[in-house]
Amino acid sequence: FMKSSGTVTWGSEDVLNVLFSQVPGDEIESSKRLGDLYSSMGVGCLIGPILATSFIIDGRKPHTMQLACICGLLFVIGGWIGVANAPTFELICFFSFVRCLGGSTIWLYSTLLLQNLVNVGMLGRVVSMEGSLACLFEAAIAYVAGRLEDEGVSKHEIALLSAGIGSLLLMFWSTYHVFGKGAPRSMQQDADKDMILSKGSIDMIHSPTSV
Repeated sequence: FMKSSGTVTWGSEDVLNVLFSQVPGDEIESSKRLGDLYSSMGVGCLIGPILATSFIIDGRKPHTMQLACICGLLFVIGGWIGVANAPTFELICFFSFVRCLGGSTIWLYSTLLLQNLVNVGMLGRVVSMEGSLACLFEAAIAYVAGRLEDEGVSKHEIALLSAGIGSLLLMFWSTYHVFGKGAPRSMQQDADKDMILSKGSIDMIHSPTSV
């Protein structure tokens, strides 16, 4: 459910991008600003996983992928807080870039994490369920954000609400990780298996019947 947690946090972006790009009475400038905003997001989506791979990820240790996703949530939250308080459009683009550094990291490594943890026979069904839930939650949050805007809630308040939702999920996943659930538990199980196999090999070497 890590990917779904991400889409819940950034699901309001399609609504907010339009609102933050609007220039009253100037449709051409509004379209240009929307393009600039999506361009900054695209750069963030490209760079995020690269940075995570360089500084956090160890392919032999799945728990580092879980940690990268949690750090990604932190960037998404920080991005929303920045967008909500940015005094200029240029800063809105920058914080959207920051938000997408985390969002793309969550999107990529949540899938790779499943590939490491799920049995091959179940992987296809699990990944399809994960993708379906992620799209469902993203659509639901986008709908809620649109309804809130229709009800008069400001774009800044919706951005802060998205940050608040992300903060709750960050606390949940951080606790989950710290207490050794998910990938850390799998890592410990693998370590226990290795220790048992190593002990068994040593016992066989020193067994009188092996001489």
